[in-house]
Amino acid sequence: IRERMSETLRLRAFFETVLDRLVICVTVFDESGRVEYANREIRDRFGDVAGRSCREAFGPARPCATCPPPGHDRREPAVERRHTTPDARVVELTCIRVHGPDGRARTVETAVDVTKGELLGRRLARAERLAVAGEIAAGVVHAINNPLDGMRRALDLSDARPTDGRRQTEMHALLREGIDRLVHLTGTLLAYARADGEGRRQVLAWMRELGL
Repeated sequence: IRERMSETLRLRAFFETVLDRLVICVTVFDESGRVEYANREIRDRFGDVAGRSCREAFGPARPCATCPPPGHDRREPAVERRHTTPDARVVELTCIRVHGPDGRARTVETAVDVTKGELLGRRLARAERLAVAGEIAAGVVHAINNPLDGMRRALDLSDARPTDGRRQTEMHALLREGIDRLVHLTGTLLAYARADGEGRRQVLAWMRELGL
């Protein structure tokens, strides 16, 4: 019996050492919601929380919706969600109900700080939006320059032959065409800016025509 007890204590010490080496927070709660075990990551951040309730150990925002209800003995999949701390850190929480060798149910919670990854994701999304905005701006400039260039040439040709009625009529028609294209472009952009569904489809179709 003594050998078995010693072996059990050695195994417990080994597993606690493994848990202490993890860079994630691991907490075990008993059936009443009090901390039965906390690894070093938890102890370094919150001090000695053994025996305290979840709310006492981690603040008034606890317990949260991720915790299985006390006395809930059915085997359920892990509950996962994100939690934002008062200092704006983003933490991924995972809770699961397990049964120990004594038959009692316990709740094991792991917490991983994903703030850096969250910020990186936001920066990447912002960079993608800026890249798309740059492509749209380049397409708009191209779409505006083309009719403007044609209108300027029409004016130059009209000025070169001010007494040629036929030429004047042709150039005026080109000017109207250029103006109509600009009006269509600005109307399409306004419809897109107003978040109109049809307007957005028009802009996408227009971008496809430009090869963007």
